Amino acid sequence: DAFEEQCVRCAADGATDGGTRKEKIGSFLRCICSAVSLPGQFATVLNWALNESGDGEDDLKAACVEALSAQVRVRRRTGGASEGRDFVQLFVHLSKLPSPTFVSLFGDGMGPAAFISTLHHALPLFPSGSVRNMLEGLWSLSMEVDTYSVSKGSRVEGSTSCVVAFLDSLRTILVDSEKVLSQKESGRGVGHKAPPATVRDIRNLILDQCLFDLSRGNKGESHDALMQTHRKSFYMCLQAMPMSYLEEKSVFAFVPSQSFDISLARFNIIAYLTS
Repeated sequence: DAFEEQCVRCAADGATDGGTRKEKIGSFLRCICSAVSLPGQFATVLNWALNESGDGEDDLKAACVEALSAQVRVRRRTGGASEGRDFVQLFVHLSKLPSPTFVSLFGDGMGPAAFISTLHHALPLFPSGSVRNMLEGLWSLSMEVDTYSVSKGSRVEGSTSCVVAFLDSLRTILVDSEKVLSQKESGRGVGHKAPPATVRDIRNLILDQCLFDLSRGNKGESHDALMQTHRKSFYMCLQAMPMSYLEEKSVFAFVPSQSFDISLARFNIIAYLTS
């Protein structure tokens, strides 16, 4: 059919341009990125292609991430989560890899952050009971990968950090959920919305683990510079929450028992949100 002809044509283009076998695989994967909803078994092909990519083959790695993101995205748009469960399971499997393996698999370029950016498409498809554990694991992975890239001096200049990609994905879900809620209250058409339990888990993670981890500093100039970009994305997540909710959760409260770092973090939150 037309889809198959397009894939063959892309592969042929790679061959006539002197492309290697893996370049042709990348061309094939990019053909399906914006094409059709593929059978769930195709997730094994993506996993195979990603593991076949070696050092320096960032184009193939990027094509795999784009294809995975596209297949997860189309499931969310059409509501066919059960049919595409294999793609969501692949996302979960990859997000549980140890950070050195994760970096080796996705490279030092845009691959790691691009994969994590898929979160805002994948998360609403997860069973609500599994969201918090998955978020905690991916948050830890994002922090570890960013720290690893800075310590090794391997971070590509201009590339998005994994923590920023993670927080931006959560902010997108929060903003979309508030938008859908507003549409529902005004009687307008209602779009896709993350389950309330998922929104609650996101908020709790941001106000607990993310706040604690991002309040720590003094780990070197290059690391502190990266932390500033992390904190900005964190503040933007807080902006996506109702002020009444932040007050209810005592985000602005100062108590004698909390550490100096947490107190300073709360002061910076107030300064940012009221600026």
